[in-house]
Amino acid sequence: MDSQNRLFLIGFMAAGKTSLGKHLAAQMDCPFIDSDEVIERMEGKSVTEIVQQHSWEYFRQKESDWLNLVSAESSFVCAVGGGLPCHNNNLETLLKIGLVIYLECSPTVLYARLLEQKHDRPLISAVPNEELVETITSLLNEREIFYKKADCVSNGDLPIEEQANLLIAKIKGS
Repeated sequence: MDSQNRLFLIGFMAAGKTSLGKHLAAQMDCPFIDSDEVIERMEGKSVTEIVQQHSWEYFRQKESDWLNLVSAESSFVCAVGGGLPCHNNNLETLLKIGLVIYLECSPTVLYARLLEQKHDRPLISAVPNEELVETITSLLNEREIFYKKADCVSNGDLPIEEQANLLIAKIKGS
């Protein structure tokens, strides 16, 4: 199986992984998967509920469990949760079974996107707005060690259509 038939989009929350993933999947005529949505269906709870009722460690294990199942799938575009590549050697698994694309966004763009939706994001929901940029920057610095190991980097600050066209050209050219 050609790993380019399995695309994994990684990056910080609100980087646009789901929006870009749906766009790419439509252009490539293959299924779109959102790892958080799959885990929510498997658990019958939202990510927030899973974390509140169990723990982040429990949720991270569920991500790893799911990742072991998805490796049997053939062709798809998948948006993974922002922390998935940073735990339990998940990044190594992603790199083995597919093409990993990091959607790199600036903290200011992430702040603008997250400000409206932070109540839906358990990792930052309790962070005061005036501390949000600092929190985003700190978490991003921790996670970029993993994110930058991706096969390819896409400018997540660009419009979705532009990113998709650039990525498809890059994938077809490789």
